[in-house]
Amino acid sequence: MRRDDLLGNVRRRGDQIADRLSGLQANPWVREIRGLGLMWGIELADPGDGPAGQLARAVQARALRKGLILELGGRDDCVVRMLPPLNVTAEVVDTACSILAAAIEESCPQAA
Repeated sequence: MRRDDLLGNVRRRGDQIADRLSGLQANPWVREIRGLGLMWGIELADPGDGPAGQLARAVQARALRKGLILELGGRDDCVVRMLPPLNVTAEVVDTACSILAAAIEESCPQAA
């Protein structure tokens, strides 16, 4: 762990993820983005109706088709969770965040 500076990598990649995902907060279907280190979750909710488990499942499926494995959790499985390994590279985080952001944007109903 010390030799490869895993803790430093976790901190740097966590900051990178926070920065990359922060733009999603403008989406009305994104209730909250939360994370610490390399454990990140995006809670999805219908702006007028509450938890959006079906939407989270659609995001998960769309991301998987692009090569990114995501977990679901939280109330009604409405939180899309990303948990990369401690030794993940900046390039992999960048790709994963791009896939995740695109999957959310493409899966969310458009505002009328």
